[in-house]
Amino acid sequence: MIKIIIQHKTEFKWSDIIFGKTKFFYNNKTLNFLEKVKSCIEIETFYKKDLFKKTIGMFIKKVYLAKLQEIEELKRIEAEKRKIKQKELKDASALKKSKKESEIKNKEDIISEEKRDSNTSDIFISEENNSVPKLTDVFSVGCVENNQNDLKKSTKECERCVELENKLKQKSKELFRLQSLEMEFDKIKNKLKKEKLKKINKTKEDDSSSSVECISPTNAIKCALQLYVEHCPFVSNHDIPRNEMVSLAHFIAYMIDLLSENTSEMEHRANEVLAFVIEEMGAVLSQIENDTSKNMFFLSNAIELCILIEENIIFTVVDENIKSLHSVISSLYRNILVDFKIKLKEYLPYAVIEHQSIKEIKVKQSIFKKIFTGPSIEDLCVFLEDCFDSMSFYYIPDNFIQNAFSFILSYVDYESFNFLLLKKTTYLSINRCTQINFNLSEITKVANRIGFSGANKLFFYTKEGIRVATAMLVGGSDRKLVEETVEKTPLNNLQINAIISLLDLNGKELYKVSKLSVHELAAAKFIKEPTGTIIGLEYVTDVDEFVFPKYLPKQALQSILNVINKTN
Repeated sequence: MIKIIIQHKTEFKWSDIIFGKTKFFYNNKTLNFLEKVKSCIEIETFYKKDLFKKTIGMFIKKVYLAKLQEIEELKRIEAEKRKIKQKELKDASALKKSKKESEIKNKEDIISEEKRDSNTSDIFISEENNSVPKLTDVFSVGCVENNQNDLKKSTKECERCVELENKLKQKSKELFRLQSLEMEFDKIKNKLKKEKLKKINKTKEDDSSSSVECISPTNAIKCALQLYVEHCPFVSNHDIPRNEMVSLAHFIAYMIDLLSENTSEMEHRANEVLAFVIEEMGAVLSQIENDTSKNMFFLSNAIELCILIEENIIFTVVDENIKSLHSVISSLYRNILVDFKIKLKEYLPYAVIEHQSIKEIKVKQSIFKKIFTGPSIEDLCVFLEDCFDSMSFYYIPDNFIQNAFSFILSYVDYESFNFLLLKKTTYLSINRCTQINFNLSEITKVANRIGFSGANKLFFYTKEGIRVATAMLVGGSDRKLVEETVEKTPLNNLQINAIISLLDLNGKELYKVSKLSVHELAAAKFIKEPTGTIIGLEYVTDVDEFVFPKYLPKQALQSILNVINKTN
């Protein structure tokens, strides 16, 4: 660009430009020169943009290739894991087969020995009996009888001795066999333990682990829980694998296994460690009470831990520990529902009762409401989808998600219906009823999209109130139609009268209501606030073992594992 300007320097003179107060005046030659400069600047800008695009393209290609390599590496690691698992299964089946063969062989040996011993005892008795008639020639009849009695006693004693000897042999063989089986079992157990440690300790032990050698196992468990609290994953577009999301539950199970093995009272020790972990999880609740993401993360892991301890066959979990863990799950679930309720209040009741989605049949509003508009039904639908996505992100079981949505939609009905009854007279019209029905149908569509059926049943009171109002507005003077609608509706007279007072009708007739106190009137007129119900566990875990999650600092978790391994 500079070269072109220098080249055309002779064509341009400042004296050719006439400076006015607000404008510049110049001839055609100067105009042509300025046009050339402009075209040069445009060409340079174009080349810069093209170079920028190429650079960005190369960078994206580099990132894409790096991601492909990472995926290939993950596939290779998964294949190695499958091979190790298949090897473990083969070893276990081979051991089981060898045990069965040795048992069959031992049984056959014992039976053959018993047969051989019985044959020798029969031969001995027959020889003794054959020798008795020869003695009759030498001794008298009395002596012979005495000798026969002595002989019978001695044969009985011999038989008892042989019997005892056989039993002793059998017991010694069984003892030897049990000892050999125990030795084999210990060898296999140690082998499995070493392989498990190799999987967890993929990298070398950290040098910094020596600084935490003095920490006790209980403090190590506290550190692990606090580590998960501080580095808990938040909802994002990048999904985290389920085995990483529930790694806390499997980490706790692994710690219980390590701290309770090689102890005289393994079952008692395992229950002690589990009780301590549940107590510490209860203490964590106060830290994360107002954080929905952390509540969801710990709820998912608490459910996983409950499934693991109920499915375990190594030790029997005491009822007190199971009840305590269920209590922690209930508290976490209740915290999530309370948070949903608080956030719902930002959208309700305006989004359902006031917002007008259909432009063609809008109801007239005051200037104040036109300026200060509240949240729309679209905002409420986005919030409902976010609730579902966040619970799915943390792998919370489906029955918990369905129950939570049931509570959310019941709360929408509670806020909308009670707010409607408090509105001023002549609020409801045909257009207003249509707008409210449309808003409720939008929420139903969202519920159907995420797989939640039965949303219409949960909007029972609001839908029923709008149905009665519509029938009365459409029916008008048709008394028969109005009476049929009122007879079919499950709403009580107080609620029907409140809806009638909102209609712009001539000659309104209210229904009779029995005399009640102020509190009784309020209880009969307004519906009660829904409460979240606690549900049971209905799934089986598909995660086999603990894996290092990527969202945690590996160095810190490795140090905690080293402490527990050293104490064991």
